[in-house]
Amino acid sequence: MVTLGNNDWLSCNQSRKRLLEIVRERSLIKAEPGKTLDLASGATSSFYFDIKKTMYCPEGVKLVADLILSLIEKEGLAADAIGGLEVGAIPVATAVTVRSCERKNQIAGFHVRKAPKQHGTRRTIEGYLEQGCSAIIVEDVTTTGTSAIHAIEAVRAHGCQVEHAITVVDRGEGASTNLSRIGVQLFSLLGIDDFDL
Repeated sequence: MVTLGNNDWLSCNQSRKRLLEIVRERSLIKAEPGKTLDLASGATSSFYFDIKKTMYCPEGVKLVADLILSLIEKEGLAADAIGGLEVGAIPVATAVTVRSCERKNQIAGFHVRKAPKQHGTRRTIEGYLEQGCSAIIVEDVTTTGTSAIHAIEAVRAHGCQVEHAITVVDRGEGASTNLSRIGVQLFSLLGIDDFDL
């Protein structure tokens, strides 16, 4: 896994530091002594990241989108479209799509349903995802990578290429390894080592 802070991206340092402050203040939840919190992976933990509280903060959502766009540009990642599994990826992908309209390379957005829609089009993928395009999967938080893998499988089945995934926070509990097994490199804006836990 590549963490944004491990790269010499001087222009991003202040933005990343500010994002870390916002996530600590708004999104990091610690369990009461002797208690645990349930994670989407099925595991329990003494802490939990509710990144939606950062993504619905005006400054937080702008920082996330701009840092992801900077990462895409500086790493030279192929990105015709960006999206991931509902619900956590939706505000991340939407923010990146909106902010990309001010840049040379605009990126379309999409999201993957956990189950096919039961009426109308009965689609699994919503938004704009053309067959044959290069897509990047995004997540708000990664633990084991199960949600990202579900999205990757759906996008690849749609006929698109996926080689990279980006998460706002990686808990460092196997996601990078699990994604690498299916040929996907994980990048994170923030890693577990950024937090005093």
